[in-house]
Amino acid sequence: MFLTSCLLVAVMLQVATRYVGISIAWTEEISRYILVWLTFLGVANLAQDHKLISTGALEEIFHGNGRIRSTLTFLERIVFYSVFFVVFWWGAKLAILNFSQTFSTVPRLPMALVHSAIPAGCLSALVLRSTRFLRAR
Repeated sequence: MFLTSCLLVAVMLQVATRYVGISIAWTEEISRYILVWLTFLGVANLAQDHKLISTGALEEIFHGNGRIRSTLTFLERIVFYSVFFVVFWWGAKLAILNFSQTFSTVPRLPMALVHSAIPAGCLSALVLRSTRFLRAR
């Protein structure tokens, strides 16, 4: 909710200042980066609620066969954890690599703040999905 409010304020400030004929350069850039954070945190939320791409259609077809259904669920978990771990790993490397770069309109803020949305979202997805999986057992 906080990030959404910040995004709303930044966009409204940009619209208002353009309407009066001036433009604040950092509002557009900040709103773009907040949207990146919202996207990756949204993926974590979807992962927790099991709303990402899954084998649901195949599970529906084989609903009577518990063995195939459990195999599909197991394979889905392997793929999920593998993909999110790889994206987390490379996202963390990207954030560390770009720590010395700064925003173009706000020179003191490192770009690692933006790139850290990738590992933060993936780690959140892994943790939230794991806690949901462990609670179900």
